[in-house]
Amino acid sequence: MNDSKLFSSLPKEICDISHLIGIEPGTSNKKPEETLGDWIPKKDQSDDFKYKVYSLQETIERNKSSNSRQKGKKCLNSKQRRALFDLSKDKLDFQKFKPINQLWHSYLDSVLEEVKTKPDELKLARIDLHGAYLLVCSSKNPSVIGVKGYMIQESKNTFRILNNQNRLLGNLF
Repeated sequence: MNDSKLFSSLPKEICDISHLIGIEPGTSNKKPEETLGDWIPKKDQSDDFKYKVYSLQETIERNKSSNSRQKGKKCLNSKQRRALFDLSKDKLDFQKFKPINQLWHSYLDSVLEEVKTKPDELKLARIDLHGAYLLVCSSKNPSVIGVKGYMIQESKNTFRILNNQNRLLGNLF
């Protein structure tokens, strides 16, 4: 290795005003590693840093991604929110809902097993009916009584039912 000095003493001009700026001139013969040891806490001097990986790149990427999300985050306007509830009547097919109905039956079985072990009427009242095959028994509108079909959409007081003629019926029940 090169035998050149790693550090040298301060210039004379700085040594003359060192007491004014808070520097203590010294003629220490300590090596730089020993001098740094006086200033760095003991816990930070351990060799644990050799065996751990500290990546600053991950934190930089995380900060960039959160900033990009904030810039790109846009809410839906009222027209777009209403459009979420619009169903295309052309694409609805009664036969395609049979697998969804089978999935709903397995969901219902699991809920009923839970209710058998621990009675919970509230859980039954809040059961999800999407995909269920329904028969309208009573309604404020007498023309929809007797309608059968798969429940496609549910809102606060309304069910939308797809009947076997691929017609979407929705009314207050």
